[in-house]
Amino acid sequence: MLFLFAFRYRQKPNISEKVLGRLPYRKHILSPPYDAKDLIETIRKERPTIVIGIGQSRAGHLVRVERIARDVLVRHHKTIVKKRKELAATLHLKHVPGTRVSYNAGTYYCNFVLFELLKTFSKSPKIAFLHIPKTLEVHRAEQIVRRVLRSIQ
Repeated sequence: MLFLFAFRYRQKPNISEKVLGRLPYRKHILSPPYDAKDLIETIRKERPTIVIGIGQSRAGHLVRVERIARDVLVRHHKTIVKKRKELAATLHLKHVPGTRVSYNAGTYYCNFVLFELLKTFSKSPKIAFLHIPKTLEVHRAEQIVRRVLRSIQ
């Protein structure tokens, strides 16, 4: 079973939540403050075989297929580095038109949640993450995400 999650930003939908709302899969929305614990419990309860996160990136015109999460988080302009550890996504999504591969999920909550999931679920479910540029039109972003999802089914 495929399970998707996305982020709500400041109590209003961003592109990740808008795209997620158009997809016919089991899903979860993370609201601020972003705590991976609730998502982890939901995943344990749902028992999916694949988990894919969808987040919003600031710039670009391609959806980023994230390969690496780091044990780092920036909060209130302060960088919190724990052990300088990196974890690789356990599901390598295919590069499809409209995407590019990235080896840096950033330093904010998308990276933090991805790292926590990879640390908690090292073998199963398989985990991957997509970053959608906030400037991308929602319909176009949805088409690209659907293409990525079809490539794993």
